[in-house]
Amino acid sequence: MAWRVFSSIAALANCDNWFNHTNILKRRLQEHAYVYRSYDQMSKDVRDLAEKYPNLLKLYVGEKEFKSDIHQSAHTMGNDCGTGPCETLIVEIGNQEKMTAHTPEIFISGAVHGNERVGPTVVFYMIELMASRYASGSSTDIDKSLRYLMDNRKFIVMPFTNAEGYFRHRREERGIDVNRDFPYMRAPNQCMQTITARIVNELFRRHLFRLAVTFHGGTKSISYEWGTPNHKTMQYVFQIDLDFVRSFHSFGSCELYLGLENRQ
Repeated sequence: MAWRVFSSIAALANCDNWFNHTNILKRRLQEHAYVYRSYDQMSKDVRDLAEKYPNLLKLYVGEKEFKSDIHQSAHTMGNDCGTGPCETLIVEIGNQEKMTAHTPEIFISGAVHGNERVGPTVVFYMIELMASRYASGSSTDIDKSLRYLMDNRKFIVMPFTNAEGYFRHRREERGIDVNRDFPYMRAPNQCMQTITARIVNELFRRHLFRLAVTFHGGTKSISYEWGTPNHKTMQYVFQIDLDFVRSFHSFGSCELYLGLENRQ
């Protein structure tokens, strides 16, 4: 009987410890919860980071930097983002003192679709993480890796690539899907109509990116290079990918995207 009482007390103690541990974790998550920022808040916070880490972050506005190249016969800027014109922020991440003309460059786009908020959120926290951890001088393995990247790579980052869409929480920019506004499988008069596409185009004209990453949200997928309707093929679909996608069925629906049109 004494053993049972002791076991019951121990079980209750473990239960209490579990609840206490869970509550501590909840409080920590609340303290460090990721925040979906509005256009105004994101603009302010990115500018604050650039001001705080001037040797690591260089900030400029696409509409101003490429003004003469993007506004010819394009949209005339008005107060499209509230009280002023939309401003597409571009951040260069890296130790400015160690950047050279030969430093490999990487392009990261938060989101070309303004209503897909996860990308801009990830990109903002990436900017904050890379700058703050580098400045801290910490020597953990992760920080050593970050320090190497900051010293030997230049990241060209657009927190919200589609500024007008992000401001309005809308997929398109002024009614045009930016992701279909590039000069590929488009007639000359049906592409480069958006400010977003023109700014991205100017970045690719001025930089030779070794790697490009663009965030999207709203589906689970594996996307392949050249996954367009004129490259439909199954030869690049590997069994390991099919098995991976099928494993999601127990958690909800999931499709394997080979491109814009080709799905299996």
